[in-house]
Formats: sequence, C-alpha cells, structure tokens
Amino acid sequence: MFSNNLFKNVSNITLINFLILFFGFSREIVFVYKLGISDLSDNFFFYYLLVEDFNAIIYTGLLFGLVSYFSGKNLSPSSVKYLVNSLSFKIFKIIPLLVFIHTILFLSSNNYEFLQIRFFTIITIPFSIINGLLMSYLIYETKIGIAIFSRAINYFSIIISMSIIKIPYDYNYLGIVIFMGYLIQFIYLKLIISLDREKILYIPYDSTNILKNQYQWILAPVFVPFLSNLIFRLIFVDDSNNIISAVNYATKIITLIGAFTFSVILVGFQDINLKKKKGLIDEIKKDIKNNITLLSIVLIPLSFFISILSLDLINLLFLRGNFSQSDAIISADILSILIYSVFPATLYGYLVRIYGSFSQNRNFVLFHIFLFLLSSISLLILFKIGMELIAFPVSLILSNSILSIFVYLGLSKFFDGLQKYYLIFTLLLNFLLAFCTFIQ
Repeated sequence: MFSNNLFKNVSNITLINFLILFFGFSREIVFVYKLGISDLSDNFFFYYLLVEDFNAIIYTGLLFGLVSYFSGKNLSPSSVKYLVNSLSFKIFKIIPLLVFIHTILFLSSNNYEFLQIRFFTIITIPFSIINGLLMSYLIYETKIGIAIFSRAINYFSIIISMSIIKIPYDYNYLGIVIFMGYLIQFIYLKLIISLDREKILYIPYDSTNILKNQYQWILAPVFVPFLSNLIFRLIFVDDSNNIISAVNYATKIITLIGAFTFSVILVGFQDINLKKKKGLIDEIKKDIKNNITLLSIVLIPLSFFISILSLDLINLLFLRGNFSQSDAIISADILSILIYSVFPATLYGYLVRIYGSFSQNRNFVLFHIFLFLLSSISLLILFKIGMELIAFPVSLILSNSILSIFVYLGLSKFFDGLQKYYLIFTLLLNFLLAFCTFIQ
C-alpha cells in the first residue's frame, strides 16, 4: 500500500525531528521553570511566538515555494546556491531600516516596558527569513535532515541563554535570548553550506524575481498561521486566565506528533514534485490517497489517547518550578480539545501544498484567506459568548476541517477519480471525538 521509499524517507526525517523535539521540550521545560504562567510569560510568548510564527511563513511557505520553483526551472545546485546567497545579502540590508522603525515607534509611545524584547524581536525577523532561504538550498540538495537539524541548534542556544539569566530581574534579556537562537542557527547553516563542494555559479537572473514569482507561497502563511495566531494573542493578551501561556504549553505536547506530520508533508511534497516532473500523474494520485490514509490511521487514534491523558502528560512534563497544579489543569483542558486539530490541520497543510504545486495561477492563497477569516470569526464568536478556554481549539478544528474538504475538491480538477467520502468520514469522526471530549 505504501512505498518503501516513502516509509524510509518519512522514518529518517521523523527520527531527526524527534531529536529536534528533545531540544524543543528541553527549551519548554526551561520556560516553564523560569516563567510559569503569568503576565510576564504572556508578554514574552507574545513577542517570541511572533518571531516563531513569522518563521513559519518561511518554514511552511517560502521554503516549499523555493523548492518547487527550483525543481520547475531545473536549476543546477550551483545556480540555486548563487540565488540563495544573493537573496540573503539583500535581506540583510533591511536590518538598519527595522532598527529605525523601532526607534520611531519607541519615541512616539515612550513605552519602556519590554523595550529590549521588542527591539531584538524586530531585528531577529531578517535572520528567520535568511535561515529559511539557506534551508531551502539544503532541502533542494536533498540534505533535508541537515537543514531541519538547524532548528535544534536554535533551541539549544535558547536553552543555554535561558539557563543563565535570572527571572524576573533580567526579564529584558529575554529579547537577546530570542535573537541568539536565530543568529547561531544562521552561523550553523552558513558553515554547512560553506563546506559544500558545490561552487557558486553566477547566472544572469534577478534574484528578487523569485520572490515575485513565489509571492503566494509567502503570502499564504501570512494569513495562517501568522495573522490568525496574532489575532488570537491580541484578543487574549490581557485575559486573566493567561490563555496565551496555557495554549503555548499545550501545543508543545502536540509537537510530539509534529515530528511525524511534518515529515509526511515535507517528504510527500518533495516526492510529488519529482513525479510531477516525470508526468507520473497516476502515481501522484495514489500517493495522495495513501498519505491521507496514513495520516488518519495514525493521528486520530493518537489524538484520542493524548486527549484522555492530557492532565497526566502536562503534569509529567511541566509540573515544576513556577508552574502550578492550577496552571496544569488549565493547560490540560485546552490540550484535551486542541489535540483534535492536529489531523485536519495536517491534512489541510498537505493538500494545499499539492494544490499550490499544480495550480498555475497559484490561487491557493485564497484557501488561506478563507481559513484565516473562518478561524478568526469563530474565535471571536466563542470568546464573546464566554467560551474562552475552548475558543482557540474549536476554531482550529472547524476551520481546518472545512477548508480541507474544499482543497480536496479543488484537487479533483487536476486528478480524476479522487475519493472524497473517506476524507469526509475521517474529518467527521475526528470532530465527533472532540465534541464528546467537550461535553464530558
């Protein structure tokens, strides 16, 4: 049913992702011990997750767009290396502009609170973009493991930095912590690429045209997850229950599954691009069906068990330092429903990238806009009617489930005979399990 090549590639990348998860969880344990759930943690996560979500624009958007573009143009690795270096140099030039903008905003508001966190957050953003560019070259060279391992380097740097500073006295140094993580990741990627034997081959091509041609890959994740998460945090930043911090800790349990889901998306996307070049449409259709089946038989049962054990998992991982039992209960309540967003979100992420690869006009960005609007509207409605704790999880489940169906129907114009009933059945089953958890 599933090809040996798919299992081999997914298994290898999943193992590397689990190694990254080890560092990621170590980072979260340090966050928990130092910050707990408080107003300080909410403000720190507001800025830190702003950079992380912006990085998602690169990691889930531009990176896939670049790999698709390089494959479509049949560019040599030497040419790709030149284009990536050229783009990186141009992006570095915007750092002085960002510093200037921050200075103007600070002088106009005269707000000293969290000054350094805001400043270093702003200048970290270009490094997140450049890191994504460098990773796209390594992935194009099929060095996927080396590329994504750079995230472990990022996390390890943050762990060391957070272990040194004293909270709450040195809270403004938290901005430097964010910056150092991305800076050291950049140094690692540049070192790996410099050791690569592939020479840089100059080609007469304006590298900025790549961004113009791939703008929808960049624009799509601007709406989801960047703006959708930003709206959530803006709504809840002053909430007395500190929902932002609770959601952050709950989502870290979900990253355990993320090691597998991202591997399926990344390997599946790359494999489909290779088959697309060879015109193997029937093989692609078979891969889509197999990957949907693989995701459903793994993610839905796993979500069910994690939902049942949510409080035990939160206690095991995070009940230490400034993280209290009441903090654990809030985080577990959110996790028990939020976990059911994993299957529809992964399914949507996988399908929309395939659609983007085959859509000539790249109008797949419209799906992200609809997803953003649907999730934001449902979030606001649930918040207004007093369902703060479940507003974020339920909005994700509903919006991703609905958009997955629409994207799948959109794929039918590229692939004849796609079976939609199994997909609808699995999404409905996942939703019913979430609903049962809510009413208990």
